[in-house]
Order: sequence, then structure tokens, then C-alpha cells
Amino acid sequence: MRSLQYQSQASDTLTANQQLSGNQKLISRDGNFALGFFQPAGSNDKWYIGIWYNKIPTQTIVWVANRGKSVSDPVSSNLIISGDGNLVLLANHSKSPIWSTNIKKNIANSSTKVVLHNSGNLIVTHDSTNSTVLWQSFDDFTDTWLPGSKLSRNKKTGVIKRMVSWKDRGDPAPGLFSIQLDPDGSPQYILQWNSSIVYWATGNWSGNAYTGVPELSPTNMYPNSGYTFQFVDNHVETYFMYTVKNDAQTFTRAILDVSGLFQTLVWTNASQAWTTFFTQPKPKCSVYGVCGENSKCTENDASSCSCLKGFTEKYPENWKLDDHTAGCRRNVPLKCGNNSSMKTKQDRFYVINSVKLPDDAQKIDAANVRACELTCLKNCSCIAYSYNGTCWF
Repeated sequence: MRSLQYQSQASDTLTANQQLSGNQKLISRDGNFALGFFQPAGSNDKWYIGIWYNKIPTQTIVWVANRGKSVSDPVSSNLIISGDGNLVLLANHSKSPIWSTNIKKNIANSSTKVVLHNSGNLIVTHDSTNSTVLWQSFDDFTDTWLPGSKLSRNKKTGVIKRMVSWKDRGDPAPGLFSIQLDPDGSPQYILQWNSSIVYWATGNWSGNAYTGVPELSPTNMYPNSGYTFQFVDNHVETYFMYTVKNDAQTFTRAILDVSGLFQTLVWTNASQAWTTFFTQPKPKCSVYGVCGENSKCTENDASSCSCLKGFTEKYPENWKLDDHTAGCRRNVPLKCGNNSSMKTKQDRFYVINSVKLPDDAQKIDAANVRACELTCLKNCSCIAYSYNGTCWF
């Protein structure tokens, strides 16, 4: 029987005869990054394995392993190298992993080690040689794009790496918003809602920057700060990558926020806070479905989402964590369909100004605004209308 050793002090390496549990951590050699169990704010009894900035007072998570399945007790849970050489997470004394690196090549665990690098990249390698990468967290994005990682499209396999937002501020489970290279083949990155609707794109690479993101060019982003940008489009893969010189002493990250906004942030030592360098799309209310159904987005408000008159938040606790995507529910059911003779006397419309028609709005024949209203009232699937010479449902 093989005995396991617990990490007695922080190291950057986990070997086959060691395990990580409780408050034990891996710390990169330069001390910038740490890996261990963490608990998001507001998530009682939910723990995750993640990587965060070790030298920043406010814990900032850059990668999560078991983002879809938490553990309730980090002390009885273990991160270990399994018999087939995979890095796995065992929860609450269980022998069945709830998360694994899923390395397909079967290798002896005695020849495997896990190293947290100075870049924030967690790498599984052969113990005999560091050059053979079996798995790395830079290929398994969550919501953060770190310097040196490639959000790529492999032209031979067709695999497109993508970054997916957290569900809300306290839940790292995959949310509704994602960013990836255009699956149609163009070398631009697209933001999507629910993996289906594109609501923003970077534009194509101009040779120096993306046409829709001039802020992210070497000349505009903190001149002389040590940033380097690289765009590659060859017969094997397409990707964009940014790096920061080791002597720049700058922490920077690109994230896909729970609000669906793509942002670049830089840590400012003077204020001890993250400074947002750029945000897309602009305006923020152009993020598709960010406020959910029966709600409105107001551009300049601190809390951009609010329920329409006559509606309340469907899941109030989610709203407190900035997840508005479930939208709002009606306080009083409509009479439509229950008693058609009473419908036109009781169901009425509330006027809302300065709103955008949905992309799937239907055009209906109506001579005037009153005819448009009556046509909508007769159709129980119609809950709102707009008239500007043409009637839209």
C-alpha cells in the first residue's frame, strides 16, 4: 500500500506520493500565484480548487478546476495524482474523482508531477523531463485570460478553446457568456450568449491590433510597460497572445465578467485595486440577455438591470450576486386565455420609452397604433408591441 504525504510547507510541485487538502497550497516559485481550496464570497459550504494571485490582498481567482461541482469540506477532500497519471480531485473521502485532467494517455503515476509555474499555468508533466506537457490549465480556460495563454483554434482538429463567464459572483459554474475565435473561420474573436447569439466581435487583425479594439495595441496600452502582442494565423492554428516582461512588475488579466462584458484589468499598487483598462462591448446594455426577460437595462445606472413595472426578480438571491439572466416574473397573471370576453377590459399595456426591439420581433399588418394594440390583445403569445408606422410584436 502506498502511503500519501501531506504538503507540510508550500512548494510549487505536487508529486505522486503527495496530496493537497485543507488549507495546503502550491505556490509558484516567484510567489505570484497560489493553488488550493477556496470559497467564493456568499457560497456557504461550497469549496473549489483554484489558482489565484498570491501577493494581492483581495483574493482574485484566475482558474477553477471543479467549477461545475463543489466540495463541502476541503479537509476531507484531496487533490492527488491518480494511478493512471491524472491529476484528480477526490471529495469527502470518496475514491471516485469529481474532477480530472482526463489525460487519455495512460502513464504511471510515479513518473508524473504537477507544477504551478510563475505564469499561473498549472502543468502536468513527466517527472523525468519537464519538456513533455501532458496537460496544462492554459488549455482549460475558465473566465480569465492570463499573459502567455492562447485562446486558439486548431485547424487540424477543429478544436476551439473558449472562455466562459462565471454564473454569478459566488458561483464559478459556467455562465451564459463566452468568448472564442469565430467558428466560421475569420480571425476575429466573438462574444456569445448561450453559445448561440453573437453580441460583439473584435473585428479582424490589422497587423497591429484588432480593428474593433484599438486600445489593445502595443502603442496604446501603457507605452514602455513591457507588453508584447502576437497574432498567429498559420496552417496549424490561429490565436492571439499577449505577454508581459518579467521585470514589468505588473499584474494584468483579461476576463469575461458575469455581466457579459469583456474587460482588461491591471493591478494598481497605489490604490491596491484592479483598474479597468478597457471594456467591451460599449454600451454595456448591448450585451444580449444580460438582464433576462421582463426587465430593462439602463446604461448609466450603477445597477444596470431592473424589473419592468408589474414584475419582480425571479431569483432575488441571484440578483444580489449580479446574475440577472433569469429575469423577472409577473406579479399578477394576465387574463388572456382565461376569459376572452373580459380580456380587453382587464389586460392593458404600460408604455416604456427608449427600448430596443428584440432581434426576433415579428412584423404584423395594422393600419394604426390602436389596431396594433388590439391585434396584440387578441394574441395570448403577444406580451408587448411597438408601432412606428409598422406594427411589431
